[in-house]
Amino acid sequence: MDSGEHPGVPQRPPASAHLLIDSLDRYDTIRDVALKNPNNPGNNFIVSKKIALLYGYFTRLGITQIQLQYRVPTIVAGVNDTFLIYDSGTQTYYPVTLTPGYYTAALLAAAVQAEVLALPGNPFAGFTCTYSAALGGLGMACAGVNFSLATESGAPATETQLRIWERTFNTLGGSILNTQQYSGNAQVTNAPQLLYTRWIDIVSDRLTKFQRVKDADTLLTNKTNIVARVYLTAPNTRVDPSASGGPFDLTWDPNTPKHIKWSPNEAVHELDFRLYDEYGELLYWAPDADTEFQLTIVASET
Repeated sequence: MDSGEHPGVPQRPPASAHLLIDSLDRYDTIRDVALKNPNNPGNNFIVSKKIALLYGYFTRLGITQIQLQYRVPTIVAGVNDTFLIYDSGTQTYYPVTLTPGYYTAALLAAAVQAEVLALPGNPFAGFTCTYSAALGGLGMACAGVNFSLATESGAPATETQLRIWERTFNTLGGSILNTQQYSGNAQVTNAPQLLYTRWIDIVSDRLTKFQRVKDADTLLTNKTNIVARVYLTAPNTRVDPSASGGPFDLTWDPNTPKHIKWSPNEAVHELDFRLYDEYGELLYWAPDADTEFQLTIVASET
């Protein structure tokens, strides 16, 4: 009987290959990259080359790292640039339109004040709006006028108007479920988002072609092929509502990477991507507001 020590069994991790994706790879020429061709936007595109992007012999795809360059302004024309202010004395709603651009909380408060004071007929004379660093919101007051911010009016509104009002209201720090009431003394909103969307969903039909476990979200927007949801705030930190609403870059290394089933007999010939905002619509994209991203995908044999 052999009582000696048995040799160990050699172990090794499965073989793997990296597929490094840049959303700018959708362009064929340097000129298109420089011009950010609006006919090929970064929120809905296909990456296709003359050769396969990855050949077969692997059974799993893992999303191991995401980098994203967020370039959507705080206020976007026709997206989140208009809110309603309601005079409860005269029972009148007034639309207020903000100038598109990047804003800090203080600049956003100043813009709200300027536009309300510029309303025809000056219905809110003496209106003030300032950013309260102590309370973290926009403080508003108007002596002698009872008013509120609102997300819908008594008059019929189009679906587009309602969406714009809701998004602007959220950007300012309001809540569509709890209209903020204001009267003589200054009252304060919730912390302004300074973002028109708090996260971005990256969706790909081709990457999830063989995935049987389907994705879903509570918004019920039929996004069943979500590759990743990228939150636009740093993990485990309190968002500073006074911080700049300007462009920024972020890198995300998921603790639990998404793993996607793949057939070993099929190569990856092309990839499709769509980017959605928190409202379930395609992320706002324009040549001068061009959010781009990069993905690291690990293909492994098991």
